[in-house]
This record gives sequence, structure tokens and C-alpha cells, in this order.
Amino acid sequence: TPEHPFGHGKELFFWGLIVAVLIFGLGGGVSVFEGVLHILDPAPIRDPKWNYVVLAAAFVFEGTSFTIALRIFLRDKGDRSFWNALHTSKDPMTYTVLAEDSAALAGLVVAAAGIFISHAYDMPEADGAASVIIGILLAGVAVLLIREARGLLIGEGIQPETAAAIRTLLTAHPLVRDVGPLLSMYIGPDEVLLTLDIAFEPDAPASDVADTVKSLEQQIRTRYEKITRIYIEAVTAKPAR
Repeated sequence: TPEHPFGHGKELFFWGLIVAVLIFGLGGGVSVFEGVLHILDPAPIRDPKWNYVVLAAAFVFEGTSFTIALRIFLRDKGDRSFWNALHTSKDPMTYTVLAEDSAALAGLVVAAAGIFISHAYDMPEADGAASVIIGILLAGVAVLLIREARGLLIGEGIQPETAAAIRTLLTAHPLVRDVGPLLSMYIGPDEVLLTLDIAFEPDAPASDVADTVKSLEQQIRTRYEKITRIYIEAVTAKPAR
């Protein structure tokens, strides 16, 4: 649109931040608050049957969501290692669901353990302690998600090794004398903006320079599919003295 010439790709980063804040504020905060109340004023659990039924149903739902997200992630990660692919992923729809569902599944296990200890050993404080642990777990995940969303919202660019590989590709061309700083930014989960200056040989014909720019742009797009918007400013290098 005229108001958003590069599209609305960053909106996913914004909503990823909102989800992280809600997990921290409503999920982690309320869980810790309720846990402290149960520790200060413990109430014994008489019949935990329905507690286990609810936890089991929640585990099925969260597990299904986690399995779907994990399957999509493994399909898209390619030859990269799991942790490397997770770290370099810029799609909140994938890493947010994976992180939240992982924390939820771990939290359900902690909740079940808290209920079991509380009922089996007549220690009602254990239920409150489990709630506090769940809150801390959710808060930790939220902090990680907020950190990732912050970097993307303020203009995170491509990885240094990717930039170095692109520079090597460009400088290998015989007409290229020098390459300026590579300025990049994620404008969507699968869309990167890249701008740079290239100094060409001073005696290179303008037509050859134009063809070279097009060729280099195509090579970058072919090798790095996410770099979709490339703006190369061609400049003439100063003659060597």
C-alpha cells in the first residue's frame, strides 16, 4: 500500500511481541501469584481425579499443536541443525508456537507432579510451588520471545556469515573493484531487503555495468531465496594512480 510500500510483513513480528508479553503478564504473572497464594494459604486436595482429566486433555491439545508446528519446522529447516535452524528462523508463526507449546507441555508435567505430591504426601504447598515453577518457566520463554521480536522490529539484518558470502560472490566478478557496506533488514519472515554500493572499474562500459548488476542480483536471489529486494548503487571506482 502507499502507506506501507514494503508490505505488512513486520506485523507478524509485532504480534509475536504481543503474544510474548501476554505469556509473561497473564500466564507467568498470574501463575506465580496464584502459586504464592496457595503456599500462604494451602488447601488440601481431596479427589484429584478431575485435575488429572483436565491436565490429560490439555496435554493432548498442546501436544497436537506442538507436533504440527514441529513437523512444519523440521520440513523447512533443510540440512541445518535443529538449534541452528531455530535460532535463525524469523517466522514467529513457527518459533513462537514451538516455544509456547514446549513450555506448556513442561508446565503440565510440573502441574501433575505438584498435584500428585500434594495429594499423596499430604503436602498442599506442593501444588502452589508447582504453580510458581510454571510461572517462572513461562516468564523465561516470554523473555526469549520478547528478545527475538525486539531484534526483528528494530531492523535485524542477515547473519554475518551470509553477508560475508555475498561479499565474496560480488568481489569475485572481474568488473567489481570494491563493495561498500551491506545494509540488510528483515521486512517479513521470508523477505529481506538488501542495499549496497558497488564500485566498478572506471573504464567499464555502462552497458556492461548494467548487465553485471542484473546478473549479480540474480545470483544473490538464486542462492538466498529470502533476499527478495535488492538495490545496488553502481559507482565508478577512482582510477589507480
